[in-house]
Amino acid sequence: MVRKLLNSDPVLALASLRIEIERKLRLAASSLKLPVRRDTLFEIIEALPKEGVLSFEQVTALRKIIDMCNKAIHGYEISTVEAREIIQLTEDLNKSFPVGYSIDFSPNENYEKQKLLCEWEHCIEHMPLKQRTTIQSCPIFGHNCPGGSDKVSKCKKIQ
Repeated sequence: MVRKLLNSDPVLALASLRIEIERKLRLAASSLKLPVRRDTLFEIIEALPKEGVLSFEQVTALRKIIDMCNKAIHGYEISTVEAREIIQLTEDLNKSFPVGYSIDFSPNENYEKQKLLCEWEHCIEHMPLKQRTTIQSCPIFGHNCPGGSDKVSKCKKIQ
């Protein structure tokens, strides 16, 4: 959607990107039970490296992306070329996460096309790993599945 908006309205494209980034970061903070206040996005960004979720390079890229998006939202002149560069940086940031370590805690609708085993594989390393398995434990990875016991039952049948 952001790419579609880029040529017609780069400011709206960056505003949309900023909203999506904040939504993903807040969901990551909530899923990881990070002790951050609700009102500050940069507090979340500072907490994620301490949890081993983001590298220094990823934090630097994220800060640059958010800074440019904020400038666009607050009326600074942003060209289509600058907006395109920020969107490309965002795509590069997304690609920088190894499988299992993404900070996107929503199900991956394209997991089959990407030849992944399940819709949660992209972020499974952030899920709780228990000493003893429960009905919530993934039969493949062992982590507690965010899809719940219904998803675990489905995976057991596929094995």
